[in-house]
Amino acid sequence: MICYATFSGSSGLGYEVFCSAGFSSGGILSVYAALLFNEISCCISSGALSTFKKLFVDKDSCECSIIPGIIQHADFPDIYASIAPKLLFVQSGLNDSFTGINTGSDECFNKIKNAYSLMNCNSNLRIDLHDNGHNYDSISILKWLEEYFC
Repeated sequence: MICYATFSGSSGLGYEVFCSAGFSSGGILSVYAALLFNEISCCISSGALSTFKKLFVDKDSCECSIIPGIIQHADFPDIYASIAPKLLFVQSGLNDSFTGINTGSDECFNKIKNAYSLMNCNSNLRIDLHDNGHNYDSISILKWLEEYFC
């Protein structure tokens, strides 16, 4: 989903934001949209961060989120990292049965954190881990949006 939002904070300043957001395969598609469209300045990806190996070799997941030929050039964490310095909220459930993400998945998160660090925009990245498995936690996403824009 791509949405347009106008925020007005307590300072009276208004913000206009195009945001891509999605859950599960939609979370991957939201990152692709943020990568391809300059107008999108904010990306929310929930229940999607993994690696090609975890999704398509270790499991038999739907291949709808693979761009033909991309596997030879980049993995999902690389694609997430490439949208820096745009705002990025990545949400993953620990022990997510879809993504294979668990407490040992630091390699995915570190690649994204390193890219945001290199671009000197650490404050534009939020990684939210929760205990709810393959689930979308809208409350933490709304709190992040409120913190950032209001």
